[in-house]
Amino acid sequence: MKTSHTLHKAIPLALLLGLATSFASAHGVGHAPAAKVSPPQAAVSVDIDIQFRAALKAGDATGAAAFLSDQVKIYEGGYVESSKSEYQSHHLEADIAFAKATEYAVTKREISIWGDTAVSTTEGKTTGEYRGRAINSLGTETMVMRRDQGQWRIIHIHWSSRNAPAAQK
Repeated sequence: MKTSHTLHKAIPLALLLGLATSFASAHGVGHAPAAKVSPPQAAVSVDIDIQFRAALKAGDATGAAAFLSDQVKIYEGGYVESSKSEYQSHHLEADIAFAKATEYAVTKREISIWGDTAVSTTEGKTTGEYRGRAINSLGTETMVMRRDQGQWRIIHIHWSSRNAPAAQK
């Protein structure tokens, strides 16, 4: 039984890593050996997802956009925004309004780095009120980041959420 449980966890991770590698290759990232770096080195890039979220919460549209690659792909609710400029003109202000009106708590977060590519996966809970509607949701976030000329930029975000079960409200 333990073998199937381990395999069950390995398959989604393998799929995520495969998607990240394919996405990174499509965006010009070289193939570096797949190895996790030690936590002190990881801290150099891990914070980009936290800083991006903090900029949204602070209402700093320019600051939030500075973390994004010009070619960022943002997937949310079945929709895609295919560049930083598209996100800035369509959805950034709504994300800022939502972040300012709600509270977000990370429940689980992991990061892996392979050369100039990093993947952050986060689970969290959002509560508050937005546009007159009570918010109590559980969400997942995947961010793929690329280091280019010493600067880390987000090249892909995928957000997904669902209502929290009644027991967690």
